Amino acid sequence: MIPDAVKNRLVALVLMGVFALISAGALCTTAIIALSQEMSPVWASLLVSGIMLLITGICAMVAFRPDRSTTAEFDAATEHAAEEIANLPVNIVRTAVSDRPMTAVVAAAAFGYGVGYNPSEAARVAAVLKDLLE
Repeated sequence: MIPDAVKNRLVALVLMGVFALISAGALCTTAIIALSQEMSPVWASLLVSGIMLLITGICAMVAFRPDRSTTAEFDAATEHAAEEIANLPVNIVRTAVSDRPMTAVVAAAAFGYGVGYNPSEAARVAAVLKDLLE
């Protein structure tokens, strides 16, 4: 069950994203209208679109960090996650799979996604998986 505080944060994040998109659209529209007085509306639209694409590219470079190698971080996290999984009692896993097979499949998929998405949090994901299966 998702706690109410987490639900409130998710709602706030979704609303923040929606209003950010609306604000960006309004800002671009205003910039195009203002630039249309100095140049052709087509060129004003292309200029504003180009600037937005440039900002998007910079944000993607910062977010994905193509210059940083993640293999060492991933290897360390997978070793730690393997230790956590090894600490899971076999009986808990066997019972969970036989009693609730769909829950076990979903938990395993969530664990795999959690380790792949954020390897540094693998131990926490394994602890949540252990709590879920008990």
